[in-house]
Amino acid sequence: MASLNGDVELWRMGENLPAATLESAGIPLGYVPQQRALLTRRQLRVIVWDLDRAEERTTLLDVPELVEVSPGGGFLAGAEGAFGQLEIWNLATGAKRSGDAPEPVTALTIPAQAGYVAAATSGHALRLWNIETGERLKLGDGCDRPGDVATDALRAVCRQGDKLVLTDVVSGSAVARFDAELDGLELVSLSPAGDRLAALGGWGFFRPSLAVWSTSTGRREELPGWGPGRVLAVAWRPDGRELAVAGDGRSVSIWSFETGAVRETIEGLPALATALAFAADGNELAIACEDRSVRIWERGTGRLVPVRGERSRIDHLSFSSDGRVLAGVASDRVLLIDTKSRRLARTLADPDTGVNHACFNWQSSAIAVATNSGRIDVWSLPNDLKIAPAPPRRLTVGPPGGRIWMSQFTPDGRHLTCWNGNGTLFVLRLAEYSSDSPLSVQR
Repeated sequence: MASLNGDVELWRMGENLPAATLESAGIPLGYVPQQRALLTRRQLRVIVWDLDRAEERTTLLDVPELVEVSPGGGFLAGAEGAFGQLEIWNLATGAKRSGDAPEPVTALTIPAQAGYVAAATSGHALRLWNIETGERLKLGDGCDRPGDVATDALRAVCRQGDKLVLTDVVSGSAVARFDAELDGLELVSLSPAGDRLAALGGWGFFRPSLAVWSTSTGRREELPGWGPGRVLAVAWRPDGRELAVAGDGRSVSIWSFETGAVRETIEGLPALATALAFAADGNELAIACEDRSVRIWERGTGRLVPVRGERSRIDHLSFSSDGRVLAGVASDRVLLIDTKSRRLARTLADPDTGVNHACFNWQSSAIAVATNSGRIDVWSLPNDLKIAPAPPRRLTVGPPGGRIWMSQFTPDGRHLTCWNGNGTLFVLRLAEYSSDSPLSVQR
């Protein structure tokens, strides 16, 4: 039992008196039955106590804040929440092994008798390490995190260990695998034509956190003059000739692949950007910011026009193909913005489960909303957004609580290509689809 002064009281079962006191022990972490030892944590130290003598046996120094003790008490794993580093201590020998993680670790577990440490990372990936050697283990041939889907929903990309895998959705086969040097980069974004992909995120303080590859050659393309710094969001111009990039300043740069340089810089944002989206003609760029505002940049005038109405933190933006509606995804709802009036027109709420992504069909008559409840909700969009839409068709595609990462309509509107939270790609066939008829689902 831990006390407020940092001492730990040891009690014998069946007795009402403490057996011993471990002074300044800190917080108990776990019990090692084979060694009759107790692990406690005090600041950056983990102390191994001999329970028979009630004295300190050894101390592990510089232990990360995130720690986990194996069920048998033989190992201790620790990881940094800010950096991609894993440490594993053998408590019997005191030996320490280091395992490299490509991004910060957010959660740890050590399954009983499994022989490995499992970690969740900030990039929504699952990583495994051999508990004896610290060697990172391969998770088979599947994708280890969700990726992106091209605008036509016929090509998809994901990460598979240290490689990028480009998949033909129709055949379900990988058409390209290439080394990508993705350490520190978290998300991938596929260009509309599927000929390029961008990876972004990570630390970026001392190195660029943006990289672009050609999917036909697998080669990384040079971005002359692009310096170090975080990249928070990207958006492809629909013709693929430009990439809008939001970094760790209050500005957005538009990179031209035709000139190999920054074509324009949008400055004067009120806060860091959280999401970007180009309109279909490439002449407007929607920018969501951390101050919960949305602005639309007009290429012709250079103006940043604020959107009026409810303010929410937006993590994803998408324009309808006809340009009349801008969808902004907040944590539990989708905001539909009338682009002509620059005003919020309607909200599609899902407060019980939360939403992750929204996409319009090519006819601009429906919007698919990916949720955290194992389903996709498809809403029909009326021509007049002042008219309340009919209740959505709910397409159950996973278990309750299962995360649907994103989805994309095919051009004919008859299929949805989707990523779920564990990196599985699947396709839904929307039988007898029209903008005003019921949907049925076939996998």
